[in-house]
Amino acid sequence: MSAPRFAGDVDVNKVAIVGASGYFDITKITIGIDVYENIFFPFVRGIITINDAQDTLNLINFKEREYLELDFNTPDKKGYKSTYYIYKVSDRVKSTDKSVIYRIYFTHISAISELVSKISQNFNDKHHIIAEKIIKAAAPRGLEYSDKIEVEESVKNIQFVAGNWTPTQTIYYLTKYAVNAKNNPAYLFYQNNEGYHFKSFDKLIEQEPKEKYKYDNYDHAPENSCALKNFDEHYKRILTINFPQLFNFSYESMMGVFSALSMHYDNVKKQYVATKIDDNWNKVDHLNPEQKIVEVPKKNEHASHQTHGQIEYGFNDQEDNTNIPTKQEREAIFARYARSKISMSVFGNSELYAGNVVELEVIKHKPLDESTGTSEGMIDKTYSGKYIISSIGHHIDKENYETHLELIRDSFLDNEEEKKEEKKDDTKKEKPTDDRNFSDRLDENERKARDDAINRALS
Repeated sequence: MSAPRFAGDVDVNKVAIVGASGYFDITKITIGIDVYENIFFPFVRGIITINDAQDTLNLINFKEREYLELDFNTPDKKGYKSTYYIYKVSDRVKSTDKSVIYRIYFTHISAISELVSKISQNFNDKHHIIAEKIIKAAAPRGLEYSDKIEVEESVKNIQFVAGNWTPTQTIYYLTKYAVNAKNNPAYLFYQNNEGYHFKSFDKLIEQEPKEKYKYDNYDHAPENSCALKNFDEHYKRILTINFPQLFNFSYESMMGVFSALSMHYDNVKKQYVATKIDDNWNKVDHLNPEQKIVEVPKKNEHASHQTHGQIEYGFNDQEDNTNIPTKQEREAIFARYARSKISMSVFGNSELYAGNVVELEVIKHKPLDESTGTSEGMIDKTYSGKYIISSIGHHIDKENYETHLELIRDSFLDNEEEKKEEKKDDTKKEKPTDDRNFSDRLDENERKARDDAINRALS
């Protein structure tokens, strides 16, 4: 692997189209590459932008059975190297008299198996075992995927019938019912460059941060161009950042984040059942476990009242076959992770994937400490801390390579002690007050000078 020449450097090793008409290397006419991943979406997908002056589109003679071979990486890092299915060519625009620009849309090959597969089958096994079988099964009964699969073990069995469902419909059904060893029901199903994942938020937050980023006044391009380039420091810096949401109390209350009352009807026992769901903050793990975002409002003890309908019994007619006991808790966990969001851009990193954990260090917007002249104590703990990459976009053009991140978290760093210290410091800086009136605060000489001035004015 070659060493990076600058922050944002990228090696585009191959962009090629393979189909019935042959093999076409389009690396040199590719002017843009975008690859997207999302923990709430089952497939990797992307766009190739072409500047074509060689009539390549007609030479390829698309038959809707073409594949894209893509290979790129950040120098010295693992990259994207895979074969994808081309599912759309569009957005053709004339750029010059002799060239046109158009886009080639691609997705993972398993997405095509999704289109042609339907599952009508009775299942009776643990959730993770069923999910893994469907991912590996050949079409028309699965996604026909043979690469790396990561599954988190679920502790209970499930029995159900998939009625002409697609593979992803069936797996998403399993995520709604799966409960892990910690009795948490927040399972996800998604694909990234490392493979397929059937796991919970608990599994994601066990990871060590893949990268640590800083948002400060670091100069990416120092005036002294001959200075030694510190690529590690460059790659740690955030290019752009937005803070769309810190929290949304009304949405969290509605989704039962603090507590809720779940109502349902047992059609066999002919009675309504009410289940009180209390705040379970201390029962689950968190990205930043030092502090709870907000205390449970006592007056909103049952802020979310949700009626889930009827209890359904399984084939043995002995136990509830729905996810009523965990549905409300699952919705609360997902809402908890949706409360605090950040979107940002960094120098391109082909080893960052959806589902990874990153750590942010954001500097406060306030003057430096005058006594020390340093930035000590300047870390903004409201926005700093660990985040999960919920979605990621790798964007490559002729100029550089950037990675765009959408980050989520469920908790803050603990800044209570810091607030107390700041309050003490502010108290120390306050000047002592003097409750005496103006005349009493004057010393003898000042009082005599005042009296003389008054007498001169009156004479």
